[in-house]
Amino acid sequence: MTWAPPPQDHPLARLRQLSLTVLLGPRSRYGARYFRLFREGQEILMGLYSQGPYPGYNWLEVLRHNAPEEAEAGRVEWEGEVFRALGALVPPGGHLMVEYESPRWQETARALAAGVPPAATELGLLLLEAGCGAAFKDWYFPEGGAEGPRKLQGFKALDREAAGEGARRQKRELEAFLTGAPQGPHRERAQRALALLEGVLTE
Repeated sequence: MTWAPPPQDHPLARLRQLSLTVLLGPRSRYGARYFRLFREGQEILMGLYSQGPYPGYNWLEVLRHNAPEEAEAGRVEWEGEVFRALGALVPPGGHLMVEYESPRWQETARALAAGVPPAATELGLLLLEAGCGAAFKDWYFPEGGAEGPRKLQGFKALDREAAGEGARRQKRELEAFLTGAPQGPHRERAQRALALLEGVLTE
């Protein structure tokens, strides 16, 4: 495959502001464009970027996340910055998907399988902080196949009304989870997610 830097007017070129090297690749069979991000010479992720005339046609998917060793025990400082930048490229009504089969997201995979609300998982909270947490869909396919790896899909609200509805729905889910959740990282993340959702509701 041929990879080259994006033109200056391409949306993905904005990621250079984070001192990232951005390369565009070929198009997928669905028309989305492959891209790769490098930080200090190391590839940090590979994904797909789609643009279209309708909200649902605009999305980003992280196909492979190569987290550094220090991230295996928790988030590194630049990780949230990168995901917030990716979320900013998604217009209202679009979505951001991230695979959770890589070693980086093993905790998220276990939590989702155990029924923890997406926003209370490490990856879900990251998507919420990136502005793509109005709603979530867990793409879990135990039979495997053409659907690809397991992934968590975070939606960006189409408008303020949709943002409020999504925040209220998730608030109820997280409050119900907190009534029986033990002390630990999932409880802490649920509380942080609730604070973010309260901010949406008071805007």
